Amino acid sequence: MPLALLSKDMRCRQLVDIGFQAIGIEPRVRLETSSLELIHAEVMSGRVATILPTSSFPLRVPPQSRIKIRRLPGFSPGFVGIIRLSLQETSDFASDAWKAVQKMRLQDDLGLLCEVHPDN
Repeated sequence: MPLALLSKDMRCRQLVDIGFQAIGIEPRVRLETSSLELIHAEVMSGRVATILPTSSFPLRVPPQSRIKIRRLPGFSPGFVGIIRLSLQETSDFASDAWKAVQKMRLQDDLGLLCEVHPDN
């Protein structure tokens, strides 16, 4: 599934990029914007998935049953998640990636990247 992310100058995106770096993945971003409204519209159309603070989805979106959210473990409850339209068929790869998110310890990986290591 195509991925929509915030622009690289936004803090949330910087954390997402650190997470991808920590697990050795370079994402293929289809849409990069500073507009949450545009990302919300694209997710609700079923054209993309996104990684955002789950609270960024406005209350005006259709019932929660229309969107599927997988919260990323290691963050405060409800803080960051992968979000997509729930009615959508997904490829085997997207389904496997969706399941893998539940097993991730992204906060641990971020912590390791931020630790200061003395030079040997």
